Amino acid sequence: LGQQGTPVVVFEFSRDGSILKHSLRDSSGYTLLDDAALQMLSEAAPLPEVPTEMRGNSFTYALPVRFKLR
Repeated sequence: LGQQGTPVVVFEFSRDGSILKHSLRDSSGYTLLDDAALQMLSEAAPLPEVPTEMRGNSFTYALPVRFKLR
């Protein structure tokens, strides 16, 4: 389809790796790529547990997902 771009997904997760919420912060400009980035995160759940050395009950992360044609 000739589509490429870098959507940015922001998500919050708990110490046990459960994803509490997620959203699209920046669009790639293509719905197909944006939806794929969100789906990728949903399919990765649950995430690994957070190490005991890290403080906090929940964590927020912005993940750029690059789709590039080769």
